[in-house]
Amino acid sequence: MPLAGGAPREILERVVFADWSPDGSNLAVVRRVQGRLRLEYPIGNKLYEAKFSIMFPRVSPKEDMVGVPRSARTASAKSIASDC
Repeated sequence: MPLAGGAPREILERVVFADWSPDGSNLAVVRRVQGRLRLEYPIGNKLYEAKFSIMFPRVSPKEDMVGVPRSARTASAKSIASDC
């Protein structure tokens, strides 16, 4: 939903999880592509891909890394560096 109001608009198809960058200019997304899950940051820049278990991406405050949990059952995390 736009902050200024109005109707929501679709940005990207098949997104299952997303997180805004701290400044709100980019999105980290997990989306389905050819039967796999792909982590992208910013949109279009593939950082990681797997058959399953990529969820809850979080962009670091400096926007230089994206973190995702290794498992929904544990608190451990996997950090993925990005050349953003």
